[in-house]
Amino acid sequence: MASEASISRVLKRAGEASRLALMALTLAGILSASLWVWKPRWISRLDGWIVQKHEERYRIPLKQALSSMEEGKKLEAVEKLGNLLSDMESVRKQDRLAPLKTRAFEAMTRILVEEKEFSRALRYYENWIAYDDRDLRARAGKGWTLLAMPDRKAQGKALLKELYRKVPYSPVVMSVYVDFLMEGDDLTDAFLVCLNYWHYEKRLAKKPFSSYEETAWTIVRGSESGLDEESGVSVYPVWTKEGAMRLSCPMPPGSTCDRFKIVPPAGVQGAIADFSPGLRLPLGRERPVAFRPEMELHEMELRDESTLVANGNGSFFVVLLAEPLKGREDAKLFFEARVEWLSPPGPVPFPRRFAGVLRDPSKVARLAQDLRSRGEAQAVEGLKEALRREGAGDLLPSLPEDFP
Repeated sequence: MASEASISRVLKRAGEASRLALMALTLAGILSASLWVWKPRWISRLDGWIVQKHEERYRIPLKQALSSMEEGKKLEAVEKLGNLLSDMESVRKQDRLAPLKTRAFEAMTRILVEEKEFSRALRYYENWIAYDDRDLRARAGKGWTLLAMPDRKAQGKALLKELYRKVPYSPVVMSVYVDFLMEGDDLTDAFLVCLNYWHYEKRLAKKPFSSYEETAWTIVRGSESGLDEESGVSVYPVWTKEGAMRLSCPMPPGSTCDRFKIVPPAGVQGAIADFSPGLRLPLGRERPVAFRPEMELHEMELRDESTLVANGNGSFFVVLLAEPLKGREDAKLFFEARVEWLSPPGPVPFPRRFAGVLRDPSKVARLAQDLRSRGEAQAVEGLKEALRREGAGDLLPSLPEDFP
């Protein structure tokens, strides 16, 4: 009987504990539902805090590795980047952490190539391509690394030639391919590749800005402590019925920003007028966001007190908000402006290494003679224009007398 009484007491206590646990779960559910309904911002802040802590787990080691690289501690940087990339093995290119992983691949491959550890660099380039097979930097880097390996040089040449055949108008691919040709002292073909890209940019520049819907702008967030370059995101413009361009900028919940760096697409030259930020709220409502009249301009100029002109060569501007703006789940920041295409004069878009050729009299003369012997009449005119636009018009008299 005593044993039965003991069992009965145990069962009774277990039942009471189960009821208490069920009541606690019920209260927690009611509290959570109430917060979702009455305090959605609390939920957004909690979500933002969780996301921020999760990102910091990878962002901080990346910053430490990049700092080591800048300080010349390359072995230390390689170790940190290797550990980080191992931790991020499950990250996919559509994930929130994708930009950090790409940055880690960039830094790792750069160090290994500089240290001439080509076999290790090749492995990381292949991992980078497996992670994002559309990143041309990874494919071009792999080709260049193969060129540096005597037993795989032919494979590198074939890869770069095929890559250039598929995407001749990519500045990354064009630049690497020109370097490849110049390594073989093939100045003429290198010039023709540069000229082909230059003609493409000229055709592209004749389009109105509204045809750049598939060309991404870049927006970088920042605060009083400065710009966070790692927060940079690619944003594609949307054109309103009134013909204005609109860029939507993600603002993660829990973040606070008071400045934004806005970078037009490379090579695009245009005037940006009537610039204004705004906030899109639930139910389609919108309200303007005040900003300071002063802006930080880089490779841009201010005209008519309200128009910014980008020259297409590393242009960007930084907007300062009148008050810091906190990220919200139910609101999205946007920038709107009228944009018109311009075509101011500027240098030719040749890789820096080849641009140096245009200032070497002996190489210019050799290039001119080869173009003439090939009967490249259009390329001849392109060379003359390139010399003038690069400020090397004084070399024109040094060309052969029978140069057309």
